[in-house]
Amino acid sequence: MKPSDFADFANSLYACVLEFMVGEELTEEQSAYYENHFPEGNDNLVQWEILCWASFLMLELLSIYGERLDFDEFESCDAVDFVEIDEMLNGLNDACIDFAGVECPSSYAKDVLEAIEDVYETLLFQSIVLQIQKALKDALDALPEDYAKLRKEYRHSAILPQEFASDFMEY
Repeated sequence: MKPSDFADFANSLYACVLEFMVGEELTEEQSAYYENHFPEGNDNLVQWEILCWASFLMLELLSIYGERLDFDEFESCDAVDFVEIDEMLNGLNDACIDFAGVECPSSYAKDVLEAIEDVYETLLFQSIVLQIQKALKDALDALPEDYAKLRKEYRHSAILPQEFASDFMEY
């Protein structure tokens, strides 16, 4: 897939994220997209944060390849910035330290890095990684006619096991 193939999707997704996060005014087309893909009651902040990071990456790619951008703040982008993804993964690491009960005696880097290494060995972290890998593989292997089924399936699932979802929201 080349960037021009997902320009409409990326611009619409980012517009929806802005509308949800800060009340950005949507165009008629963006409003229709929002209503079709984000029904009422879809207010899971973690999912919106992930959608925000994904839309950032796509808009950065559009900028790099000179494709259509509806948002000026991405026009001068000349490289993909994985800072947002890194922040998400760091937050997930930190949360898993708490959720898995891994001991971290201090916030010194040495102790945190050791705790993160221990987290990687936990069933919780491994199950999260497996779910992410499965979702990515399913998306990559899907044919266009499978997209609706995948959307429906993943609309009702979460990366983090359900018993930790509310804790993660508060984290």
